[in-house]
Amino acid sequence: MLAWALRVSNWVSFKATDVVWCQFPVDKSTAAVLEKARRQGLRTVAFVHDIEGLKPARTDWDSVAEQAQQLKSFAAVLGLNEVIGRILQQHGVAVAANLNLWDYVCSPPPAQSLSRGLNKRIVFAGSLAADKSPFIYRLAPLAGLRFELYGQGMDAGMPLAPHVRYAGSFAPESPPFKADGAIGLVWDGPEITTCGGDFGAYLAFNTPHKASMYLARGLPVAVWKDAAIAPLIAQHGAGLLVASLHELEQRVSTLSTEQYAAMASNAARLGEEIRAGHFITHAAVKLQASLA
Repeated sequence: MLAWALRVSNWVSFKATDVVWCQFPVDKSTAAVLEKARRQGLRTVAFVHDIEGLKPARTDWDSVAEQAQQLKSFAAVLGLNEVIGRILQQHGVAVAANLNLWDYVCSPPPAQSLSRGLNKRIVFAGSLAADKSPFIYRLAPLAGLRFELYGQGMDAGMPLAPHVRYAGSFAPESPPFKADGAIGLVWDGPEITTCGGDFGAYLAFNTPHKASMYLARGLPVAVWKDAAIAPLIAQHGAGLLVASLHELEQRVSTLSTEQYAAMASNAARLGEEIRAGHFITHAAVKLQASLA
């Protein structure tokens, strides 16, 4: 692996004015390229995707501190969101900007008519493996909703409730969703009562790609109220914040066509920004200003 990393660095050349960006955490190949850039006196920028110590349900603060120390070697740091940005700043990292929401390249959604009202359809896309999204096999109590599951890894030995349907997989650049009464679900972990376990708890820090995928196709989203992206969704009026999926069932049952239409309209506006690359562009401009 080290030999491969060194070969990769040998293939890369820089100009004297280059600023070298990389995703963080850094793999061995990227580390070799960064070392070459620094030997040439170039400035480097870390684009934080994950902080590994925040992933376990019980946060590993020693690991967080270790990664924060690594980030101090960069000329500038782009945080994933405001939550992770604040944590890094508390550990002495100068965070120049935060991404806050992933951009997502895909075709725009078709225009939709909401004249037929809501259909109580909840879309969930992602890994469907029982060890990654175990809650999808525990949706039986939520018979007032219809769930559509997209992705791979279904556990054939674990039956789905009658109101839960597997809808297949799709190419990431061509998500099939549209705002025709549906809501995209951002949820993780073993339970329907809260987002728990390692995967669920990480939503309190993480910015999930699936939220951007739904919004890029105009779907309003349902998000755990303690998720890192919850304030942004509330700010834009692009979905529902819920403590549990029981609450989601209750909220959807009382949602009017007009209320859904307003959320879908707000989601569509946010989706336009996501498809246009607004979030990375805005963050990059702010970060570049910090390097001036």
